[in-house]
Amino acid sequence: MMWLIGFEFESNFIFKKHQKTNNFIEKFVLDKSCAIEAISYPVELTNDVNKTKEGEVIGGTIIISGNLVQDHEFIYPYYRLLEAKSKLDVCIIGGKPVNGFLGTPLPPNKDQQVKDINQIKVEDYDLLVLPGGVKAMEKIRQNEKLIKFVSDFHKADKIIACICSGAQLLISAKIVKGKKIAGYYSMKDDIINAGGIY
Repeated sequence: MMWLIGFEFESNFIFKKHQKTNNFIEKFVLDKSCAIEAISYPVELTNDVNKTKEGEVIGGTIIISGNLVQDHEFIYPYYRLLEAKSKLDVCIIGGKPVNGFLGTPLPPNKDQQVKDINQIKVEDYDLLVLPGGVKAMEKIRQNEKLIKFVSDFHKADKIIACICSGAQLLISAKIVKGKKIAGYYSMKDDIINAGGIY
């Protein structure tokens, strides 16, 4: 079964082969227009856990953001991951629900537990989702624990899905060098100066 997470807005992905399976796609060509991007991950869904086609358990997913995140960049992957029965956690810097840039209460499900950065561990997750929203990124990229989490996630050879201005977190974590990535057009120079290929 193919688990497809599609984003209908500017998106930015770092793809790596999953440690537990050789089925994960190794290449993803990014178009500079970035009208539609997607993560394609072969998983067989069983109840509340995800398994690879080989039957190996895949860990959970964490969405990390902060106040004034771009609403749809949070909501769309949030609901797609729930539809895919991912073991989904939400980390909001500050540890409580926030409002998106357009005023939407986030996370959108009132029963969703919200964790702070001190409450999450890299080893508990296999996928990290970083929604954009320039107002949110300007603030949360100053959080050293968050940046260390992103860096450690990368060092652990796990998958990071980053949307739009979320690339600022990748730049602060110093993990874009040599990678072909996309980001909000005003960040082109920042990505190139950090060693990335825009």
